[in-house]
Amino acid sequence: METSSSLTLHPATLLASISVLGFLLAGVSFSISKTLAGQRFGLLEWSKAMCAVGGSFLLFYVRGHAPWFLTYLVANALVMAVGPYAVLAHARLFEIAVPRLVIAIVAAFGMSGALAAFFLDAPRQVARFTLGSAVAISLGMIAVMIFRNIDRKSSPSAWISCVVVALTAAAWAMRAVLSVFGETPLVEATPLSLGSSVAGVVFTVATSIGFFSMVNERHQRETLASLRRDELTGLFTRATFFEKAGEIDKMNAPNTYAVVMVDIDHFKAVNDAYGHAGGDTTLAHAGRLIANSVRSSDIAGRYGGEEFCILLRGCSETEAAQFATRLVTQAEQQTVRLGDGRNVRFTLSAGYACRSTSSRAERGPETISDVIERADQALYRAKRRGRNQALPAAPSDLASAALA
Repeated sequence: METSSSLTLHPATLLASISVLGFLLAGVSFSISKTLAGQRFGLLEWSKAMCAVGGSFLLFYVRGHAPWFLTYLVANALVMAVGPYAVLAHARLFEIAVPRLVIAIVAAFGMSGALAAFFLDAPRQVARFTLGSAVAISLGMIAVMIFRNIDRKSSPSAWISCVVVALTAAAWAMRAVLSVFGETPLVEATPLSLGSSVAGVVFTVATSIGFFSMVNERHQRETLASLRRDELTGLFTRATFFEKAGEIDKMNAPNTYAVVMVDIDHFKAVNDAYGHAGGDTTLAHAGRLIANSVRSSDIAGRYGGEEFCILLRGCSETEAAQFATRLVTQAEQQTVRLGDGRNVRFTLSAGYACRSTSSRAERGPETISDVIERADQALYRAKRRGRNQALPAAPSDLASAALA
């Protein structure tokens, strides 16, 4: 006699599995947040969301063996908590300001039906409507945030997470609508249906993998960006400056720009008088001054030592002169406060030159190196003439470049 066996999934087993999975993912998220130290990217909030998932499904699992207050009211409160914490996690990740009052109102509305059903014996459909509507709103907010902040270069898991969140939001919204007409809800309160349990597994796993993937992508972007920045001044490194400027030179249509070379006057004297710490503080202050003076389309970098290089896109000689003069004037008015309470004053010298697109017809437009060389010569002239001033490149420098 043959006996046949089939593999079946028991809802209670799935409830326990989702609970364990939620707590495990909470632990993973918390551990990663500790590893990233100051760059947590919403991982703590995601850990709380997963704890809420684990706690709610654990209480669903023990329904019938634990007080109704825990397995109904507290369990639904934890389900409701998943949305707000997940919203805050994605808001932190994408650096989006979300109105916490709105989140609190949505959560309060979601719990109002469960509270009415538990304490006032209101119809269970009221709880299903409010909870379903609130969860759908929270998940809808998450789906919109993900969609607006990922692109074609994002990992497939990020897109899958977006789709899963959107579908789950739609399912909860449908549950809320069906509850109005007294239809069977998509998620049974006791016990949860097998389909809903499987959906819970898919949601927990897919959204967590997607969230961790997006955290990893942002961490990689910020790590790469930090490597392209000078640690002391926050400006681009010399290599990054030339890389970005070279991209402009390679464009098919010749692009006009001006280069301003800037140097801190008597910087060795600053180091001698205030030590290297004082010199570093002065460098950092000068870097911030430059960073606050340029546009987002410009390129500012630390050229080496106390020298800086600034590329001003689409800038005429008159505009370059105004920029360089303003920068020199502002520096003269600055006071650098050191950690020991002493003050440092410094001045800048600057030389500027505009790119010529016709000075070397047989060799094409000037490259960034050509323009820097002319601006550098102007900088040396400014220093020889007494420093604390900005001078343009001499016409003879351009003529020499044309003959080179």
